[in-house]
Amino acid sequence: MRRGKERRANVLIFILTYNASRHVVDLLDRVPETYWNDEEYDTEVLVIDDASSDDTVPLCTLYGQQRGRHIKVLTNPKNQGYGGNQK
Repeated sequence: MRRGKERRANVLIFILTYNASRHVVDLLDRVPETYWNDEEYDTEVLVIDDASSDDTVPLCTLYGQQRGRHIKVLTNPKNQGYGGNQK
């Protein structure tokens, strides 16, 4: 720990998606505000999309841009299945 600075808790919110455009915004809205904008937490939201054919990826990106929240979105070029997407 550095002198004069308190260490913040690291939080990773890991979201797996596949054709989740109907649900992904509601899911992101359920992340408590304290994780987004609190000096106590250093939060990273990581969305891994498994080659969705819907608007899941642009919705996640737009969500972060419109709300000023850092969301990293990665996409698989080919569907890996649930287990493959986790790896």
